Amino acid sequence: MPTLEKVNKDLDWLCDRISTQVRTMSIGLLAITWGMLIGKPEISQPLPLWLKKNLLAISILALISLFSDFLQYIFGLWVVDSLRKSMEKKKQIEAEYDYGTIPYKLRGFFFWVKLSLIVIACLWFLALIIPFCIKAILTPTS
Repeated sequence: MPTLEKVNKDLDWLCDRISTQVRTMSIGLLAITWGMLIGKPEISQPLPLWLKKNLLAISILALISLFSDFLQYIFGLWVVDSLRKSMEKKKQIEAEYDYGTIPYKLRGFFFWVKLSLIVIACLWFLALIIPFCIKAILTPTS
């Protein structure tokens, strides 16, 4: 049976892994969409304007996801530093986070924002690119 300490350790590890994956996926998606937007694709036709607009929107979601990751860590720093200062002032060895503070809530909010946005961006990208590539493959070249 896991202890509360073990559960908290697992949660810390999982949140760190998710954050790493979000960053990796965001940067990868940005690289792919940017490459498609500025490159000259070797397919039977140039990218249509509607696809370029969608790729730009997907890139923006990936950027917002990365910025949300940054904001999550900024608010996390704020929460931890505030607790440290409070503990030093009161000469405490142990203390609890104040889960009701705005910075603590924003820390959690931005975690879910970054995760949600990259999932939406990746699903949107796949929903666009898979049919487009299949059509390009099946369309005979002249």
